[in-house]
Amino acid sequence: MTELNAPLIAHLESGGTVVTGTRRQARLLLRLHEAAQRRAGRRVWPSADVLPLESWLERSWHACAGGGSVRLLGVAQAQWLWRREVEQSGEATLVDARALGAAARASWVELVRRGGTCTELAPLPLTRDQQCFLGWARGVEARLVELNWLDPACLPAWLGAHADALPERQPLLFAGVEPTPALRGLARALAAAGRTVDWAAAGRPAAPLVAAAAEHPQAELEALLGWVAARLRRDPGALLGVLVPDLAGRRGGLQREF
Repeated sequence: MTELNAPLIAHLESGGTVVTGTRRQARLLLRLHEAAQRRAGRRVWPSADVLPLESWLERSWHACAGGGSVRLLGVAQAQWLWRREVEQSGEATLVDARALGAAARASWVELVRRGGTCTELAPLPLTRDQQCFLGWARGVEARLVELNWLDPACLPAWLGAHADALPERQPLLFAGVEPTPALRGLARALAAAGRTVDWAAAGRPAAPLVAAAAEHPQAELEALLGWVAARLRRDPGALLGVLVPDLAGRRGGLQREF
């Protein structure tokens, strides 16, 4: 794992910023960076600038003088705006407007991430449900413009339009982040403004994948614990990850076993 992340750690040591796809990835990279500093014999070192994508986008927005007169909405506020639009349309008579609004916003967020627009959808042969969605989206977008509000999904486009105003100039590296059209556009705008932007290549597994079958869940757990213990005996400083599909229901018991 350390070898796969060596380029990221080197980028951090040079003073660059790493943007990860998830908070878990950011926490893990911070731990790996700290371990690398201790192995190098350092007692103090500059804090690594590692952020998950959403946090980095929000920090960049605040760096642009907080967006000026623009108000950045939270996700709950943005979903309320969609629920209100659904309710006012009268189309949610038999379903929960809150759930329908959240689902409609999720579709709109994906449209924005992929670089699509309502204008591009309008000429297409749409079903009634799709026409309802288009109407809600147009209503929400008009409301955002009227009130000078910004949905978090629109941050990449907004920051791209204000790339020259961003005070941050350290090299930027995206790691574990899907290069959607919206983020690609932001990266091009930042590069045009003089900032170095790159995407980390996907690492390959350090060892072959092995599948093992167990007779029952307890046998599977015992085999897992044995594997973890053996790995830690060989390398006490190793960072190991265990994925559990139904973790929410088994967390307490698993913590006791571990």
